[in-house]
Amino acid sequence: MMIKVILDELNLLRDKYRFSIAIDGWNIFIAYLIYLKYLCDKGKYNYEEVIDSDDLYDITTEVKYLKRYIIRYMSGDMLSINRIMVKIKDIDTKELLIGFLDYIDKAIYFHSDSDKVCYIGFDLYNYNYYDDKGNSTYIINDVYQDNYNIFKVFDEILGINNNYICDKDTDIKDFDYVYLYDDIPRYRTRNNNIFEVIYEYIKNNNNVILCTNYNKISNFSSGRIVSKYLKTIILNNSNTTTLLFNDDNSNGNISIINYDERIGSTSKLYNIIKSNRKQKDILVKINYKDFVDNNMRIGFKLYQIEKPNKIKDINKIVDENTRYLKRLNSINNIVEQEINILLNR
Repeated sequence: MMIKVILDELNLLRDKYRFSIAIDGWNIFIAYLIYLKYLCDKGKYNYEEVIDSDDLYDITTEVKYLKRYIIRYMSGDMLSINRIMVKIKDIDTKELLIGFLDYIDKAIYFHSDSDKVCYIGFDLYNYNYYDDKGNSTYIINDVYQDNYNIFKVFDEILGINNNYICDKDTDIKDFDYVYLYDDIPRYRTRNNNIFEVIYEYIKNNNNVILCTNYNKISNFSSGRIVSKYLKTIILNNSNTTTLLFNDDNSNGNISIINYDERIGSTSKLYNIIKSNRKQKDILVKINYKDFVDNNMRIGFKLYQIEKPNKIKDINKIVDENTRYLKRLNSINNIVEQEINILLNR
């Protein structure tokens, strides 16, 4: 495997300099090397000069960040990443890129290859959202322009044409699927309600997919405006959550998938999404009334519990218990007052 050549070299550098980096960091370096190799192939840089340079080239925002805040504190020679070019300079760049795209973890997709797709907010660590079929539009934040330049280079290498548009220059409409990434903490969302944005997207597009942190949507009351469009919820072990909103979810059914080691791979996940059949510990189905009755809380175990008519749902038990505690506290205060009266007579 051609990518294994790069991985082996990166692992040697990691062991030599004794530093740790998330797996996304490896992807950043692999993409960086492919990008840099392409620039050498086109004559923008010289292979020998690149290989002799200990300094990383500022060709992506992510590399600039790593240089400024991480790598420079660990070693004086930037880990010698560029010297890996010796191992790959004679490998076909297109084959190298295809190997990289096959290597990285696949994102959770709902669309097919022929659908018209839009991506918004996937500015960092976004390589598994790259469309190697050339049917997608990426809405670019100017701050991360460099990161999308690498996508444009990937397009040139593969001979395809994705679309790249500045976020202030377009209306998001007429797409089959709009993927939206939101990592803004809940405490900062008072003036930036992501669900109002989604509502506008749903009105003008067929499907909207939100990728976000579970903590942000576990209590979905702030998303009431789009709750009736909610069709599929995928809960991931990594605390990430993917939600599919459909503009015509007329039956009001919601599928919740517990995406853990029992599923194991995205290919198996796609089969589960496609069949949409209830499976113990894997997929539960609820309707909109169930969702509302449980105070719009999102969870898997909450809805997997069998609830015969004689058993009240968890939220009702919690609410009822709170009322009992308040009554007990009130009774306790009355008893204390009466005792004090008796003792002080």
